[in-house]
Amino acid sequence: PNAPKGARMTEGTLSRRRNIPLALGLTLVALTALLAVIGPVVAPRDPLATNTVVQVDGKWVAVPYPPFTVPGFPLGSDTFGRDQLSRLLWGIRPTMILVTLVALARLGLGVLIGMAAGWATGRRARAWEGVIAAALAVPGIITALAAITAVGIERGLPAFLIGLTLTGWAETARLVSEQTRSLKSQPYIEAARAMGASGLESLIRHVLRQIAPLLGMLLAFEAGATLMTVAALGFLGYYLGGAFWVEVTDFSARAISGLPELGQMLANSWQIFKPWATVATGSVIFMAVLGFNLTGEGLRRRLSVAGLSRRSRLNEALSRAGAALEETLLVPTAAMRRRRQILGAVAVMMVVGGIALAWQPWQPKQAASVPAAALAALPGGHAWAAERRDLAGTLFSPVTDPIAPTLRWILPSSTGFSGTPAVDAAGNVYMADNAGTLFALTRAGAIRWQQQLPAPPAGGLALGPASPGQTASAGTVYVTDVAGGLVAFTLEGDYLWRFQTQTKRRASSGAVVGPDAIYYTVVDRVEAVTPAGSSLWTSARLPGSGEGAPRLAPRGDWLFVQDAVLNRQDGKLVDLSSVVPAGKAGINAVYMVGGDGLLYLRDGHAVYRWEPTADGGKRVAEAAWEYRTSTLYLPIDSLVNGGSLAWLMYVSAYDDLRLVALAMEGGPLANIFYPQRESRLIAADAAGRVYVCGDTRGTGAECAAFTVSSDAPVWRVTLSETGRVNGGALTSGRLYVTTSDGAAYAVGDE
Repeated sequence: PNAPKGARMTEGTLSRRRNIPLALGLTLVALTALLAVIGPVVAPRDPLATNTVVQVDGKWVAVPYPPFTVPGFPLGSDTFGRDQLSRLLWGIRPTMILVTLVALARLGLGVLIGMAAGWATGRRARAWEGVIAAALAVPGIITALAAITAVGIERGLPAFLIGLTLTGWAETARLVSEQTRSLKSQPYIEAARAMGASGLESLIRHVLRQIAPLLGMLLAFEAGATLMTVAALGFLGYYLGGAFWVEVTDFSARAISGLPELGQMLANSWQIFKPWATVATGSVIFMAVLGFNLTGEGLRRRLSVAGLSRRSRLNEALSRAGAALEETLLVPTAAMRRRRQILGAVAVMMVVGGIALAWQPWQPKQAASVPAAALAALPGGHAWAAERRDLAGTLFSPVTDPIAPTLRWILPSSTGFSGTPAVDAAGNVYMADNAGTLFALTRAGAIRWQQQLPAPPAGGLALGPASPGQTASAGTVYVTDVAGGLVAFTLEGDYLWRFQTQTKRRASSGAVVGPDAIYYTVVDRVEAVTPAGSSLWTSARLPGSGEGAPRLAPRGDWLFVQDAVLNRQDGKLVDLSSVVPAGKAGINAVYMVGGDGLLYLRDGHAVYRWEPTADGGKRVAEAAWEYRTSTLYLPIDSLVNGGSLAWLMYVSAYDDLRLVALAMEGGPLANIFYPQRESRLIAADAAGRVYVCGDTRGTGAECAAFTVSSDAPVWRVTLSETGRVNGGALTSGRLYVTTSDGAAYAVGDE
C-alpha cells in the first residue's frame, strides 16, 4: 500500500500486457499442424492426376491453368495439369515430418553437447568448444548439400535427417554451454557436490532442470531455421524424392516431380514461368516459418522477469506440468515407485509393439501362383515368340524350376544386338545385331545360319506359324528395321518378303504375330501386315505416348499400345473412357494383360484390374504403392504374373533398381532396393520369381531373380562383358540376354 502509485500502474500494465507473438505464433503452428494432418483428406484431387486442355466458357485453356480460371483449380495447376491446391495440401505433411524430426535431433544433440562443453574444464572444455566453433564456422546449407550427396538423395528421409543435423545443433549447443557454465558455479551446485553428488547427477537434477524452460523456445527456433534450410535446399534441387527425368528430345529432358513436398514444389515452380506457383508455395512456407519464430519469441518473452511474474492460465498450466515432470522423473526419493511403473509400462508397450510388427495379421497375403497363364497358345507353339514373350505381352513364362546361375555361352558382336531374342518350339534361338545380321543358333550356341537384313533392325524378333506356301511344320521369323520395314524369313533362313511402311517413319518396336496379321508400331502409328506381306491397315496417330510393342487382348478384338486401344480388325481407336476418363490417364499409363489372362491398367503407382462391359469397361480391383510417403517416382515397366501379383520396376541411369510387389487382392508385399541401374524387366515365372538384368553401377552387367520373401536376390549371375541390356527370353532351363553394345548370353543348364 505504501508503494508509489506510478509503480503500481507499471506493474498492472505489465500484468495486463498480452503476449501477442506467442498467441499468433501458436495459432499459425496449430494451423500448419492441422493442415499436415487433414490435408490429404480434404485435398479435392489426386496430387499426381494430370489434366490436359479444357474448355471454359467456350474458350480453350491450356496447362498450366492460371488461378481462379478453371473450375476445381482455385490455385491453378502445374505444367502437367496437376492441381496446385491438392499438391500443397499433400506436401505439407512430409515437409513438417522432416522439419520436426530434424528440429528434435538438433535440439537433443545441442543440449547434450552444450551441457558437456559447459560442465567440462581444462583441455576437455577447450576441445568441446573447438567442436562447437568448427560446426558454427561451416555454413549449414553447404554441410547439408555435401552430406545428402554422400549418403544419397535416393535414401530420402534418412539422408536429409543426417545432412540437416550434422552441424545444425551448434547454435543450441553454444547457448546451452553458456547457461551450463553460469549455473555450475551457483551455491546449490556446490552444495550438491559437497553432499557427494556426482557430475552426472548434478547435470540431470539441477542443471537440466534449470535449462528445461528454454527447450520449448529453442525447439521453435530450430523448427523455423530447419524449414528455411529445407526451402533453400529445395530451390537448389535437393528435396525429398528428387525428380524423375523424362527425355523430351535427343538432347533435352525435363524433371517430372512425384511426391508432393514443399521444397520440391518450390524448386519446380520455375517451370511454369508464372508467379502464382512460387507465391502459393512460398506463402505456405512463410506462414509456417513465421509461426515457429513468433512462438519462439513469445516463449522467450515468457522467460523474462516480467513474463515470469505475470499470472495466467498458460503459465499456471506450464508450471503444473513442470512440477509433475520434476516429481515424476527428477526427484528420485519422492517417486521411485512411479518411475518404476512408467518404465514397466514403456517396456510392455515396446514388447507388444514388437510382437505386432512381427506378426502383422493385417499384412495382405500373396495370391497363389498358377502353373501356366490362362492365355491362348503362342503362335506356332514357340517358347518365346515376341518382345514380351506372347501375343498379350505378359512377360510371363510357365517355368517352374529355377535357372542354374551358370554362363553357358557368349555370342560377341562389335556393334551389339537389337531388341530381345526369340526362341522357337525346338529350342533354337534367333537374334539380330545392330549391323543388320540375323543369327539362328542352337541351344548349345552353335550358329545354324545367318542372313544379312535389308536394313539394321529396330526392335525384338518375333516368331509365327508357317507363312502361305510353307509346310505346316515350318515357321516364320519377323524382324522390324529402322527404315520402317518388316522382313520375313523362314526358320531355316530363307528370305520370304519385306513390307515397307508408307508413313516414312522408323519402326519403334518388334512385331507381334496375331491370328491373321502381324502388328508393329512406327513411332506413333500401328501397321497391320498380312502373313503374305501386304498392308492390312495403318492406324491413325495414337493419342498416347506410343512407341511400345502392341499387345493383343485375350479375347482377340483389341490391341493395346501403351494407353491407347485399337480395334484389331480396322485399327480404329476404341473408347475406353469408362476405364480411364478422358484426360485423366497418368503420363505413364499402360494397358496390360496379366499372366492370369485378366486385363490390367497401370496408371502412376497403381495397378487396376478391369473387365470389358457393353460401354467399354469397368475397374474391379486396385492395388497401389504408397508413393506419397516414400521416395519413389513413376515406374518404367511392370507385369502381372500368373498369380495376380503385380510387379512395378523403378530404375534409371542415376538411380538404383527398386521392385515393388502388389497383391491385387491385398496390397504391397515387397519393396526391394538393389544396386543395379538401367535395368530391364525380363520375365516372371510360375514359381513367383521375377527376373531383372542391368548394369551394376558401371562395373558390368548381371541378371538376378527376386521373390517377395526376401530383399536379396535368390539367384544372380554376372555377365562376362559389359553392355546395356536390351532384354531377354526365359524358357525351360535357360535365360537368353542381349546387350546393345556388347554380346549375347545364354545362362542356365546344359
